Amino acid sequence: MRESQIWNWINKGIRPDLVNLASKIPKRVLKPGNKWLPIKMRNGYPYYPVGFTEVPLKPRKWVQIREVVDSLKTEHNMKVETFFEDIEKNEAFAYVLGIMTSDAVKNGRGTSMRLDLRLSKSYDWSKEIGDYTCNCLKKLGISANELEPKKKRSYHHWISEKSPIITWMLRCCLGIKRNEVTTYNQIRAEWLLKAPHEIKVKVLQGLSDGDGWASVSNHAIGITCGVSKSFVSKLLLTCKIRAFEAGRNIQIKKPDSVEQAVNLPFFLNASGRQKAAKKVGKMARARQSRGNAEMPSEIYERILELRRKGISYGRIAEAIFDETGYSYSSAGIFYVLKRA
Repeated sequence: MRESQIWNWINKGIRPDLVNLASKIPKRVLKPGNKWLPIKMRNGYPYYPVGFTEVPLKPRKWVQIREVVDSLKTEHNMKVETFFEDIEKNEAFAYVLGIMTSDAVKNGRGTSMRLDLRLSKSYDWSKEIGDYTCNCLKKLGISANELEPKKKRSYHHWISEKSPIITWMLRCCLGIKRNEVTTYNQIRAEWLLKAPHEIKVKVLQGLSDGDGWASVSNHAIGITCGVSKSFVSKLLLTCKIRAFEAGRNIQIKKPDSVEQAVNLPFFLNASGRQKAAKKVGKMARARQSRGNAEMPSEIYERILELRRKGISYGRIAEAIFDETGYSYSSAGIFYVLKRA
């Protein structure tokens, strides 16, 4: 505390922000390992908390987190769009956790942080992801909206108010410490591995909508999750989905696992990726059924024809599947042409 703050407090009755905060803390005894967290902080002077909730600093079970989520309420001045009214609050919380792990930037210092989400206008489904995230935040009592679009801007932009709840989600639920970021530091959320299935699915959907991909040419779907790939692989395994690590990605290729992921569904709002994922599942299953059977001569000739037209290996693989139902990977097409 600065000397000037003490002087203002004694001579002018202007209490420092931290004193204002401390004076509002409830007197009720906390559970072991828990602390009081302001639900909101009122800006301006005096700077003080609006409501408190009891939170675990190191949650070990979903039930501890659910108690916090149950205490959060959508404020009367926050309008949740009709289309999103049926979002269940616990699942809204889980989806936001997934988005926080992927594309969203977490800004702010001290008690409160805000979510800043920017998604490319190149994808038709970006608007759906951003609007869904905003309405999930509103379900948790956190105001969030899309900024007015600008013609020259190549992305959609959503931003939330600053909230201590967002700070707690990042620091305690995801285990990202001060001076750490999800890009370079692995999330620490062992509680999630034993959480209810629907909670795990929603976290995965938030993560996949933000950083997931579906490659028809390679018969794979996956997530670019960088340093957290080992944790995400474990999480997928609890949902009976086997994945392997490749670079900064986790990839799902086995037909059973691809189908399991598609049925979650793997992508909730990224509709184009979910459509591609369904096709990956069909192609992977067809390839498995084909086994080591020799390639029919008419398919071989068709591959040569398409390649002479300058079509890529991946596009050839997709065209062959669409035309004949036979499934070959882009690598398989490459080796066939190499031997020609």
